[in-house]
Amino acid sequence: MITECELPEVPLTDEINLINHYVELEKVRYEELEIEVKITGECNDKMIAPLLMIPFIENSFKHGTSKILKGPWIKLFIQADEEMLHFTLTNNKPAESIENKKGIGLINVQKRLELLYTNEHYLLIEPTLHTFTVNMQVPLTRK
Repeated sequence: MITECELPEVPLTDEINLINHYVELEKVRYEELEIEVKITGECNDKMIAPLLMIPFIENSFKHGTSKILKGPWIKLFIQADEEMLHFTLTNNKPAESIENKKGIGLINVQKRLELLYTNEHYLLIEPTLHTFTVNMQVPLTRK
């Protein structure tokens, strides 16, 4: 992670592996977690800016799973098209005000997206009373 985050782009397969390892680690920590991970499309020859998806996944555990005593769940869908990565993450969270509270991690990802993919990306963050959803699309390049 330390060396790859300095590169402008990394293989999408590396990012997917990082996510899978992180999720497996968290599964050990949260035994009652219901998690669905679905990854589709051809990832092998695609490149992406490093560490764009993992902050959202970390937040789903930090602000969702770790705060819910019964029935925590996370749904993660990643699809690699020819030129675009589609990322959707939804998790349940404790009921709270749905004010637009954004931590530093989300703000940093938003700034990185603007710098790296100006007018080429899509990001929608939707908090509700009981769920938190992130929809992101970023362009992919070929190796």
